Amino acid sequence: MQKWVNQPVVPGASLKAFLMRLMLASNFSHAGLIAYLEQRRSQVKVQHTALEQVTEDQDETTDLGQRLALDYGLAVAMAELAWLDHTLERLSEQPLPMEVTQGNGTTSVA
Repeated sequence: MQKWVNQPVVPGASLKAFLMRLMLASNFSHAGLIAYLEQRRSQVKVQHTALEQVTEDQDETTDLGQRLALDYGLAVAMAELAWLDHTLERLSEQPLPMEVTQGNGTTSVA
């Protein structure tokens, strides 16, 4: 399981894959969890920007279903970005886990 958690996340990974890793958050180091969430935030921001661009390109002839789907996609992306921002802020305010400095000058998380 730890091997899977530590693997890089492919861009465009599904929400299901994101949530599965999130449920295993205790397997991440503090810095690793922050990096993971920042990566997700970056991916969602790209999606949000793309949806905004498509929305701006709409006109009165755009199909109602397409407009509703775009509105939904924007709302979901905005909600996820808000959650990610809030969570990253909370994590950055928390003290780092106790670190133990070993004799060889490296640091490991206890």
